[in-house]
This record gives sequence, C-alpha cells and structure tokens, in this order.
Amino acid sequence: MNFCRLTLLHEGAGKSHWVIKNSAHTARVPFLLDLFPKARFVLLQRDPVDSIRSLVQVKQNLADLVGMQPAPDDVRQVEETASAHRLLMEAFEAARDLIPAGQLVEVAYDELIEAPLATVERIYRELSIEGWHEAQPRIAARVELAKSYRAKPVQLEPQAEQRLQALMKPDAASS
Repeated sequence: MNFCRLTLLHEGAGKSHWVIKNSAHTARVPFLLDLFPKARFVLLQRDPVDSIRSLVQVKQNLADLVGMQPAPDDVRQVEETASAHRLLMEAFEAARDLIPAGQLVEVAYDELIEAPLATVERIYRELSIEGWHEAQPRIAARVELAKSYRAKPVQLEPQAEQRLQALMKPDAASS
C-alpha cells in the first residue's frame, strides 16, 4: 500500500474504511478490486478541461515547491496531463463493468460544490456505508468551515490554453 496516502475513517468498534483520493486510481480498478473485493468507488465527474487546468496548476505549484529541477512549461504540462487524463478515463471505462453493483457512485463536481452535505449523504446511502448519523455532524461542521471558500479560477498561459482547447476537441484524441 505504499502507492498512495491513505486516510482511515473510524465508524466505531470493528468498523473502519480507507479513503483514497488519488485520480491515478481511476486506472487501477482491477488491482484495487483484487486487493479489496468490497471496495467502493466514488467517481467525481468534472469537465475535463477544468480538471486538466487544475491538475496543471497543482503540478506546477508542486514542482516550484519541491522540484529538484525547473518545471516543464505550461504547454508541455497540458499535453502530459491531457494525455494522462484520457488514458485514466479509458482504463476506468474498460474496467467499469468489473465493479459490482452497489459499489460505484458517480457524483457531478458541481453537485458536490453546490450541495456538499446532501451529496455526501447520497454517497453514504448509495454505497450502503453505515454511520451517516454519527458522521453527519462532523461533516456538516467541515462544510460550514468551507462555506466562505471560493476556488480561484485557473488561468493558463494563452499558448497552453490554446493547446488544451485543441487537444480536447473530439477528433484530437490521437494528437
């Protein structure tokens, strides 16, 4: 389990869940199901262009913070990130049918942003996760803390944005 950072959620005596938030796991469904046959998955659906912009920004910030060499330019980051996003989603779609009924819930990003508490409650319900009544007050408190947060729009350099738009055209998958 060295391939990811895990968060352990405790629901009471003898009950716990690992929560793994890492988009790379989108491509690891068969592996995760081999390790954890009862694994439950939440697929956060977001506009691919917005996702790629955000990931490029995160990668650039991390490279600036901890990188041992200069970060690749934004255009290269866009190309690499768009390619990785496409491959991850293709791998997920190829493995989607392996996920047993009741072990996958799909959530629109906008739904999570607009109604976080209701969305998390739906996740609990659709994945048959027990303990919502115990978890709800803490989740509601966290939602309350985040109410004033507004994500800053991600703006790429003009050349990187043009490249992203070109890559995301339906006929550009092989570009």
